[in-house]
Amino acid sequence: MGFGFDVLDTLLIPIIVGISEAIKAVGVPAKHIPFIAMALGVIGSFFVVDAEVPMKVLLGIGAGLTACGLFDAGKQAVKMVKSE
Repeated sequence: MGFGFDVLDTLLIPIIVGISEAIKAVGVPAKHIPFIAMALGVIGSFFVVDAEVPMKVLLGIGAGLTACGLFDAGKQAVKMVKSE
């Protein structure tokens, strides 16, 4: 059993970012978005990860948290560029 993502698995992360931001735009408080992203990651991992259930859950949680971090890092980068 491998621990790495393959190409299809990495596509899950930007999809989670997009869905999470759409959910936030609808009015869901931002403090709930990480939990929603983790749930989306777990659900998505059942479709794209070829592993046993515990590994799918762990990789899904990782994908959800990575999606949150990716968006936050992007926001910080934009702030830095605008402040220069």
